[in-house]
Amino acid sequence: MLLSHNPTLFDEAAAQEIQVTLSGHTHAGQIIFPFPEDHGYSFARLIYKRDYGLYRSGDSLLYINRGLGVIGPPLRINCLREITRIILKRKQGHKQESSSGR
Repeated sequence: MLLSHNPTLFDEAAAQEIQVTLSGHTHAGQIIFPFPEDHGYSFARLIYKRDYGLYRSGDSLLYINRGLGVIGPPLRINCLREITRIILKRKQGHKQESSSGR
């Protein structure tokens, strides 16, 4: 798992077979236009190829949180503040390796 403030490291993380990357940084552009319907267009998209939400590349996942704060004008339109709760679960049938050397 990689915690990276800036989501631009995701392609490199996926190439290194890191399964989960959690990021923020973009604030989802603070303004999200409601089109296209499946993923609105944000001003952050002008700078970043991934602006907010969940993305997949092969077996790697990236989640970009919209955050709580703002950059520049204290304004958010169609871009709610976000605190994300992520629950990680072990794959079924996965054996836990012992680090005790036994």
